[in-house]
Amino acid sequence: MASGFRETSGYFPSPDGDLYGTLFCPDEAATGTAAVLIDPFGEEKKCAYRLLVRLARALAGVGVATLRFDLAGTGDSPGEHAEMDYARWAAGVQAAAEFALQLDGIETWCPIGARFGALPALSAASALPPRAVVLLEPILSGTEFLRDLERRQGIKDMMSGQRRTGGPDAAARWQAGETIDFGGFPVSPGLATQLADIDVCESLKGQAPGCALQVARVSGSKKLPPAWQPLVGAAEGRDVGEVVVVQDKPFWGQLEYYESDAVIDVVLPFLTRALQLSTAQPEESVS
Repeated sequence: MASGFRETSGYFPSPDGDLYGTLFCPDEAATGTAAVLIDPFGEEKKCAYRLLVRLARALAGVGVATLRFDLAGTGDSPGEHAEMDYARWAAGVQAAAEFALQLDGIETWCPIGARFGALPALSAASALPPRAVVLLEPILSGTEFLRDLERRQGIKDMMSGQRRTGGPDAAARWQAGETIDFGGFPVSPGLATQLADIDVCESLKGQAPGCALQVARVSGSKKLPPAWQPLVGAAEGRDVGEVVVVQDKPFWGQLEYYESDAVIDVVLPFLTRALQLSTAQPEESVS
């Protein structure tokens, strides 16, 4: 077991300018694989922050060096959100992986994509093949993501009395060249166009069977929705693969204080097996 770990925050280089991140580095690395955490989008990023930091600490506690960072135009990384596009975000994930691969003793990487973060995680994985992939309640496609943004904004507008009636939908507004603000997070026509071509299941088809895969559904239900069945097939085709249901509150939707080990308790055993860690007992999680 790793005796401890260090947290270091700062900037690392990327083609889009320096990105801000925090490295959770074990004192004694138990594996040559580094994990890279890719956050959800917008408000979900804020809600998921606590869980992902605790997951990073738990991974470092068992010897997995872990990098959590902000994509360009988000968090403490430079850039204007309205100017971002999907290709730049995917390149940012790849830059984070390349930075992690420069650490002493690190030979390969594992993206851990949460919600929207699953999309650029898989795009980066196609350019820089990882040893394992973990997807936490992934949004299954860019089209689903955009549809969900529009639906949620419609609910917010209705509750505030600002709902648009009779006007064009989001697709028409993007087609007209309009950048649409979703609760303070603008989405440009270019970003929307790029996202329309992104699909999780298609991205997984190009990965080698030797790349371990875990997909975690976080829900109060014990059953997977029909749209997730292709993910089951993708996992079954791997040497090490699983789709699991984690019965818990949605970590991406908890505005109030909420802390649970349910997600961490499925990710750590999976990576212990996939990365062949010789010691698998995590230290007590740090809150």
